[in-house]
Amino acid sequence: MREIGALLGCDASTISRTLQTKKTRRGGKCMTAIMLTRTDSRRDRARFYKLDVQPTLFGECSLVRERGRIGRAGTVRIETYRSRGVADIAMAENWVRKLKRGYR
Repeated sequence: MREIGALLGCDASTISRTLQTKKTRRGGKCMTAIMLTRTDSRRDRARFYKLDVQPTLFGECSLVRERGRIGRAGTVRIETYRSRGVADIAMAENWVRKLKRGYR
């Protein structure tokens, strides 16, 4: 969590409050989802971006990225990583990139 905080420029407690954490029934592993939105009324633009780390059936972790217009089905991209730590770092890097582009 400290590494992610260093990437975002904030402390671990701020990150913990922002992340939506869900416990799974098997093994008690946590899945994390981040939902970002960007609206611009002048350009009639309303977009969303969702980042989610999920375990795979083969013991790896996937970073699931979904983006699109608010109220519509989005485009989904899945990237698989060997460990949860690497997937979390990739999620944080994508999160920082989207914050710089105006998502909140």
